[in-house]
Amino acid sequence: LSPAILCLQEYLSDGHNKWSKLSSRYTSTLSTHNDFSCEILTRHKIIRHGEIDSLPRYNAVWADLRINDDTVRVINLHLHSTSIRKDDSQFIQQHQYIYDTERDAKLRSIVTRLRDNNINRSRQVNIVKAFIESSPIEKIIVCGDFNDTPMSYVYRRMSRHLNDAFKECGRGYGYTFRPLHGILRID
Repeated sequence: LSPAILCLQEYLSDGHNKWSKLSSRYTSTLSTHNDFSCEILTRHKIIRHGEIDSLPRYNAVWADLRINDDTVRVINLHLHSTSIRKDDSQFIQQHQYIYDTERDAKLRSIVTRLRDNNINRSRQVNIVKAFIESSPIEKIIVCGDFNDTPMSYVYRRMSRHLNDAFKECGRGYGYTFRPLHGILRID
């Protein structure tokens, strides 16, 4: 497997041998500092690249690539996490809320985090969509960890005027998030 474009989220450029092997085969948007961020690696020529204004590098990078005689803008993003932790998933999956005397506080905490982080992702997707709509490049590929389902505002807003690769090429039931019985496609 040797993809022409590789978008990574939560990429830590720690100089580990496997990453140096990977980066030796690709041109990258990676800057000189070590960080935990989004990266675009490609076999195509990078004409220019940068970060989406108003979002930290951790969240969104872009690159204009020369592909044959065309220019394609690739956007790689990582929207705000749901902040659902492993213990939250276990609490729900194992039905601990039925017997737990502290269940109201735990459930309220989970719901509050979900609500607050949905608001954060909604703000972020609006920034990304404004960036896409102002792009001088017509051909755009958006990759990322959206941390939201296909039924969400974030998905509907992001997918407007774009094609969903899973809908175009996927089959059957797809998921990208294994906890909660592997029922969520959030990327």
